[in-house]
Amino acid sequence: MEKKRRQAELEAARPAVEIPVATRYFNKLAEEEKQRKAALEAARPSDEIPIATKYFNEIAEAEKHSKAELEAARTDDEVPIATRYFNAIAEEEKRMKAERDAVQAAAPMPVAMQHFSK
Repeated sequence: MEKKRRQAELEAARPAVEIPVATRYFNKLAEEEKQRKAALEAARPSDEIPIATKYFNEIAEAEKHSKAELEAARTDDEVPIATRYFNAIAEEEKRMKAERDAVQAAAPMPVAMQHFSK
């Protein structure tokens, strides 16, 4: 009797469960809105773009090209020692893996060894 009464009190004290909001619906609406705004921005004539936006876009493009040119012109002497070290390790691992794969392809392992080496 006491147990039933306590369960009834707990049920009464428990807050009512609300139906969750359909978040997928709102996410879909937000995504459609983003796509619509992007399409409007892409279709906008260049003479309507604000001067400041044009200016900073041109600067960003110039920086992007200059960074790419600097990376292309960079010699091995300018690369940090740590980068050279880890690149050498990665190259060595690739070479060793290629050698292992070549050996395994040349001499396949017997079926029994394959079973117990897994």
